[in-house]
Amino acid sequence: MILRPKPVAHRRSRAFATALVAGGLALGVVPAGASPLTDGLWQGETEGDRAKVKVRASIVSGLGELTLEASGRTFKGTLRCRYLLTLEDDQITETLRRENLSSADCPNDLDPALADAGSGTLALSFAGEDMPALEPAKLFRRIGPVPPLRRAILPEGLDVLGASLGATRAAVEAILIDERGYAPQDDRLRRVEDEGYVAEIVHYGRKPEFEDANVADDLVVIAYEGAADAAGAALPEARAVSIRRRWVTHPEAGITLEALSSAVDAKYGAGEITRFYDRMGEQAGGMVKEGRLLTRPRPYCRTAMEDAGREGGVYEQKVSIPGQQSKFTTGVFALCGSFASAVVSEKLSSKTGLKHPVLDLHIASYDMMNDEIWKRVAARLSADLAAGMARENPGKSAAKPEL
Repeated sequence: MILRPKPVAHRRSRAFATALVAGGLALGVVPAGASPLTDGLWQGETEGDRAKVKVRASIVSGLGELTLEASGRTFKGTLRCRYLLTLEDDQITETLRRENLSSADCPNDLDPALADAGSGTLALSFAGEDMPALEPAKLFRRIGPVPPLRRAILPEGLDVLGASLGATRAAVEAILIDERGYAPQDDRLRRVEDEGYVAEIVHYGRKPEFEDANVADDLVVIAYEGAADAAGAALPEARAVSIRRRWVTHPEAGITLEALSSAVDAKYGAGEITRFYDRMGEQAGGMVKEGRLLTRPRPYCRTAMEDAGREGGVYEQKVSIPGQQSKFTTGVFALCGSFASAVVSEKLSSKTGLKHPVLDLHIASYDMMNDEIWKRVAARLSADLAAGMARENPGKSAAKPEL
């Protein structure tokens, strides 16, 4: 699908950008016009008529910035050029050179066009009079929203006590509080805040029916998806992104290490510590090296990585979910599916002198964690882009005096 610029005059859509600023983009709130096709942070390169150009692009909901590092005889050396973009329906309608951030000889007339290059990539071509003949630059998305058709299927049974990833907070609490007897630990509520982004991490505790039991011996910790403000983050519609349970079983419960390990294998699939699931929701087989099972996702996601243009399938993108300073976190490998990490160990009871098992369980979806990363990046980027557009168009964004 070719995304061609509309037949409009150069810079005709400044009013559109100003409307975005007036509509709240400068406040860091990601507007509803987000595009799963073009939104994101992109990079790529191209070459052609005695020239080579490295490309980086940042696009959020109709505004963007394009950075070109151009070199070669055609450009008479090396140039660094930055442009503000406006887009409508995934089509670039305006390019505006950032005078204070560009080399003096940077071209003004780019006439850029975007094309869907498949597998989550874009092709960026230039037809302007100031540009030499170049092959279309293939752009790879470093981070951005996951396109609907590329989202992974969650495995059946990937839940903790019936609380599933993607379930709303209302549905999760109906299970944990109403059915299972857990209670929110208000003193442990954590908020992750960034510009235009707030998310809540909630601790739920349950005290087993033993005289010396401690409520901290059975905790479920859930990171919910973020919103633009604290009120939105606390809504019952917020979905569970990451679920972890730390359960120190009571010695009198009679649970053996073997019974707990078998229950984990039966529910999440046999494996050592981390079970990875591919984008079709199937458990991925392990890869053994020198007699040791590797638990990093690289071998399980090779096809997805190769489809995204990562040569040899060895590219890893590692970011963090909300609450990165908490021990209830994991790295994100955004091209994979989901995982269940279960550590089963033993603890010696000072009361009985017997060992009893401990479960540290963590489940998460890479797509959902990626969404949260992108929300934070997009909120900050939206504010920066809107502020840049306002500076380049001071007359458009100035308040109208009353006379």
